[in-house]
Amino acid sequence: MDWTRYRFRSLWSLPAKPAVVYDALERAEDYPRWWPQVREVRRLDDTSGVITIRAVLPYDLVFVAREVRSDPAAGVL
Repeated sequence: MDWTRYRFRSLWSLPAKPAVVYDALERAEDYPRWWPQVREVRRLDDTSGVITIRAVLPYDLVFVAREVRSDPAAGVL
């Protein structure tokens, strides 16, 4: 199987303190509560999980996400 790696970088302007936003983004299992396109997050272990997203496309996008860096002081996930 040929695995392809993707890296996404987004910059969002939010009316909240960075530490509050970081805390929310750090809890991926809560994404479906506030992010309508995220249908499901299923933990595989402490640093990875399966995420199901549904948006404009007429099908689900399912992928495994792994934590490679978590640095609250730098605001990096």
